[in-house]
Amino acid sequence: MCPVNAITAPDLPVPAGKRVPFGWSAFAIPEPASGIVKLDWPKDSAPIGEVVFRITTAIDDREIKIVAVCDESGDLLGELDLRYAHALETFWLPLSRRYGSLTLSLTRGTSPLWCVAVSDAPGMVPHFATNDQLGDPAAALLGHLRSPDCQHTWGWMEGCVLDGLEHLGCEAEVRAHLARFFPPDGTLRAETPRSEPCDNTIDTIESTLMFAPLAKDDLSHPWLDRVVDYWRSEAGPDGAVLDGSMLSAEGSYTIAYPMARLASLRGDAELATAALRQLEIRREQLWHDGDFWLRWIPSTGERTFPSWARGLTWHFLGSVRTAQELTGDPRLDVVIADIRQLADLAICTQRNDGLWNCFVREPAGGAETSGSAGLAAALALA
Repeated sequence: MCPVNAITAPDLPVPAGKRVPFGWSAFAIPEPASGIVKLDWPKDSAPIGEVVFRITTAIDDREIKIVAVCDESGDLLGELDLRYAHALETFWLPLSRRYGSLTLSLTRGTSPLWCVAVSDAPGMVPHFATNDQLGDPAAALLGHLRSPDCQHTWGWMEGCVLDGLEHLGCEAEVRAHLARFFPPDGTLRAETPRSEPCDNTIDTIESTLMFAPLAKDDLSHPWLDRVVDYWRSEAGPDGAVLDGSMLSAEGSYTIAYPMARLASLRGDAELATAALRQLEIRREQLWHDGDFWLRWIPSTGERTFPSWARGLTWHFLGSVRTAQELTGDPRLDVVIADIRQLADLAICTQRNDGLWNCFVREPAGGAETSGSAGLAAALALA
């Protein structure tokens, strides 16, 4: 990997109300026809031959942006297509060789694009890298997962990374990730999915997945009591913790599982019951007409997104992880039966290439890699 040596970019202020994660610095590619960014590399330390050029977004972006990548002479080498990029999402462009300089400019978009400039994750600054996936893709994936470059912002995506690292036995890596959000002073430092600072606040139900690895790493951490208080404050009369005004499949993984983890470690029977209740009401309301739906709106009875791969993943993976934490509880019989039903749906809708479609019963929808990864994980763990 050859990180950028110098970045020349317009001096623009970070958008009001937004923040770059972890105190890292960022540069802005200005809106179209408003300027360029120049990247320079040392002449003698870059990889030789075919490379990929990578940049990583620093602030959540809610529009389609196209970045033109040009060489020193201004010739177009290719374009990066960024569609609704999340903070800390990496984009890459294959190139036939490395270049001493590149220029970046926006050709589509109405506002600047913010990218990571300086961080302690070397793979997130602009860089050239050889395409190591031409060798062993599985080794490349696991190597990336264990590296500092597989860092996400606060919330469910980072929670998935930590769950994976935990299964690989990477205790030191999990602790290093958690330390970014929970510094020694006892605070919580985080941003919402829209890059808005939310320090010392649990912003949504999806964020509470983060407390499962925290509980295993440090059962005495003061934020564990605060997340239990949050769950209690968000629970309705029926015990269901809603996502705003809706019951969502996400809660099976982001609420029930961390609840079960904490219940198991603390020997808390009340919390174990609450965890099982999260799964129960989702079984009751999200299974409908032979499909598992993403959302149910109690006030209207409306359901949305039938058998969406990622929605199916949330409940499947959450049910499996909850059952693992509460092994031996006699109330798990119905959970195990549901896991079998979820497995049947996943297996009968799997494509010949091993993936699943975006909506698993709709072949025209195309493959959805995130949901496919989740369903494969749930099946393996089940």
